[in-house]
Amino acid sequence: MRELSPKGIKEILLKLEPSLPILAPALMTEDRLTYGLNHWVHEHVERLLLAGLDKDAIIYDVGCGTGVWLLRLYERGYKNLVGFEVSSQRARWAGAILDHTDVPIFTSNMLPLGLNIPLSPHLITAFGFVFERGELHEKLAESAVDHVVVGTRVAFDWLSWEKEPKMGRQYEPVEVAIRAFERQGFETICVESEVKRSYTREFVVVRWKA
Repeated sequence: MRELSPKGIKEILLKLEPSLPILAPALMTEDRLTYGLNHWVHEHVERLLLAGLDKDAIIYDVGCGTGVWLLRLYERGYKNLVGFEVSSQRARWAGAILDHTDVPIFTSNMLPLGLNIPLSPHLITAFGFVFERGELHEKLAESAVDHVVVGTRVAFDWLSWEKEPKMGRQYEPVEVAIRAFERQGFETICVESEVKRSYTREFVVVRWKA
């Protein structure tokens, strides 16, 4: 199995998009385990989601970006993976990073109702999924209902800022996203927090129970 290091990922992306250096530093950590995913979130995924999850489990990654999380899962032995990314540019990057696999990347940031994927996922991850906007999680919860089976888990992270960042958005509490899933028939099974100086990161797992 060919494994890509953070350096190898960076080289692929820079060939596709020479202007990428503005993005690369945030993604290309030398920590081989994180692949740019927040390490605290990664530890929670390992402990709460992947432990005991069969290697033939079906996993969707919504808002997969450049595909580094899917690559990590692939290298861990998971093969039934599907990525969704609204940006056609980043979906192209993900395709390049995953070109040695059979992992499909769809240009969508949700789980489209009309998309013919004959799979029901055991796990849906949505990390960095514009996590401060509850309406996107509302749409994700609504679209997930048409794909899940009893026991399907959805995991996402959420940032709550003490001070509004320069982006100028109004950030919402994580309860907004949790309620969006609960209205669709999910139950909340995990909410854990990492408190930093200027923000709190929440790691949330919900499970389909209807």
